Amino acid sequence: MKTFSAKPHEVKREWFVVDATDKVLG
Repeated sequence: MKTFSAKPHEVKREWFVVDATDKVLG
């Protein structure tokens, strides 16, 4: 639930990093 406490743009930025990392590894 901690993710929902963060600001929308912060969450989106975090997911962008995760998605980019996943593409690099995959």
